[in-house]
Amino acid sequence: MTTIEKIQNYLNEQNPDPAQGALLLLKMSSNRIEYNNIMRYPERYKDYIEQRLKKYLDFKLTKITHNEVKVMEKKVEAAKKNFEEIRKGKRPDHDSLPKEIRALYIENLNIIHKMRQLHAKLCTITDDATCKDSERYPFLKELIRYDKEMRKNWQTYDNYENSEKQPNIFKPNNQTKKVTENVINLAAGRYAKKQSEPLKLQIKEWYQQLENPSEKITNKLKGLGII
Repeated sequence: MTTIEKIQNYLNEQNPDPAQGALLLLKMSSNRIEYNNIMRYPERYKDYIEQRLKKYLDFKLTKITHNEVKVMEKKVEAAKKNFEEIRKGKRPDHDSLPKEIRALYIENLNIIHKMRQLHAKLCTITDDATCKDSERYPFLKELIRYDKEMRKNWQTYDNYENSEKQPNIFKPNNQTKKVTENVINLAAGRYAKKQSEPLKLQIKEWYQQLENPSEKITNKLKGLGII
C-alpha cells in the first residue's frame, strides 16, 4: 500500500489513531522534531495532523495528470468487458480439480463482484466534482489491479490439465511459465499447511519442468525443503 493510500485510509477513518497519523507525517516530511513533539500529546494534535495530511494528499493528487487518468480509463473500459462476461459454466472436470484450482473460480466470482462495486462508485463521480481525475484515480487503480488478478486466475484455471493417466499434472510451455509458477505457488502453500510426500514429489516435478524458474519460487521451495 502506497503512502497516498495509507493517508486516504487514515482520513476516511471515523476515529483515526493520531500516533499513526504522526507516523504518516514523518514519512512525508522527515521532520523528526515535529514527530517527537506530537507524540508527547498526540490527541492534542489530531486536527493539526488531519490538516497537514489533507494538504499533502491534495498536492500529490493534483500531480496526477489528465492524460494519465485517460490512459487508466481505457484499461478499465477493457476490464469492464472482462467482468461483464461472467463464466456461466465451469469446466466439465471442475469437481475433480485440486481445491486450490477450484478456489480460483470462486475467487474470480468475488473479484467480479468487487469490480462491479468499484465501477458503480466511479459512475457517482460527476463532472461537477472538485477534482474529478483525483477522485477517480484510486478507483481506476483498484479496478486495473483486480482485472490483472482475475486474468491470471482464469489463465491458471483454464490451462490446468487434469489427466486421468497423470492426475493433477500441469504441462507448462514457454507461454505458460508464469501460470505454472502460480500453480506451484498455490500447491506449495497447501504443502506448508499440511506436508505430504506425494504432494512434495508433484511440486518437485512441476518445478523441474520449468525453464529458468524465478528466484522467488526457487527460494520458497528450498525453504520448504521440497528442492
